[in-house]
Amino acid sequence: VVSLLRGLRALEGVSVSPGVPFHSFGAIARLPRAAHLRALSLSSQFLTDAHLEGWGDALPALADLALPACSLTNASAPHLARLPALTALDVSSNRFDTRGA
Repeated sequence: VVSLLRGLRALEGVSVSPGVPFHSFGAIARLPRAAHLRALSLSSQFLTDAHLEGWGDALPALADLALPACSLTNASAPHLARLPALTALDVSSNRFDTRGA
């Protein structure tokens, strides 16, 4: 999937469904126009907290992020908080611990 996106001149949104084999989530942040990406939707049990590291710096324009049904935990919160333009977030059906929240 990433190799198909490398030649794009403009990139506004990316959506990867659970049926697509996609295991290099860090590659999203390294796409040529990643700094202009405004919307991203990923749903994969293979996406973990560690994959979000560095997204804040690499995806400064990301405003709409959907990460439903992934393997995110409370440890993803600091990475998500570093997305400066984020206005919409869907992290439904993940592994967040809400005890004591």
